[in-house]
Amino acid sequence: MMATMDVLQRASAKGLNVVITHESTFYAHLDTPEGMPESDPVWAEKQAFIEKHGMVVWRVHDHWHLRKPDGIEAGMVRSLGWEKFQKPENQSVCYARNHGKEIGRGVGDKLDSPVVQVVGEPEMKVTKVAFSPGAAGFERETHALERNDVQVLLVGETREWETVEYAADA
Repeated sequence: MMATMDVLQRASAKGLNVVITHESTFYAHLDTPEGMPESDPVWAEKQAFIEKHGMVVWRVHDHWHLRKPDGIEAGMVRSLGWEKFQKPENQSVCYARNHGKEIGRGVGDKLDSPVVQVVGEPEMKVTKVAFSPGAAGFERETHALERNDVQVLLVGETREWETVEYAADA
């Protein structure tokens, strides 16, 4: 998912010199963080490591999201084992029969994630879950929550003070 320094070092230690990543290598969507010069010591060390080890970082981002269904979303659904629960007319919505806290626990277990935050009523019986596995942003996330066929929105990357607070207030 990300060409972190750790990933680059592990690849190099195995004699590998190509890393395929989804996200940017240098801390911003376009690989040019605002307000940070390329002489920044963290940026410079990472770039020097890539060059020293003759590495190629190949970013596969936009076209993967343009795929139908979205490649990240499809991978998330497969990782969770929820393919059979997808709605045929909208692959980003799945049927469920669980409580909110059980969905959160199951997601954490399947994705081997020690941190899963459940916002809302954990005992609520859930029958419809929508996915927003990347960083869709507040506008797209809240529009998903406004849909009649969505009770729970499973978000991958969100800003705590935006959609999380909106859901908590709702």
